[in-house]
Amino acid sequence: MMSYLEGVRLDYETASLITRLTLIDSLKAINIDIAALEKKESLQDYMKEDLEYDLKYREALLVVIGNFSTEDEMTKVCNGT
Repeated sequence: MMSYLEGVRLDYETASLITRLTLIDSLKAINIDIAALEKKESLQDYMKEDLEYDLKYREALLVVIGNFSTEDEMTKVCNGT
């Protein structure tokens, strides 16, 4: 079965791969943000809120990525490879 997106034809495997890779890219970006906040010696209140939100967002990303990944792929994602 094929799905259509503004004239572009994708099979479900390709769409899932694109989704998975986009989510992994988001995970990498949020990990950079988290690391930057954790390196700071003191955080202002809004930074603490940002960090709390970012940590929850990372956990959510891992759950969703898991829905698009095999166990081996998830191991690689969690190990950063």
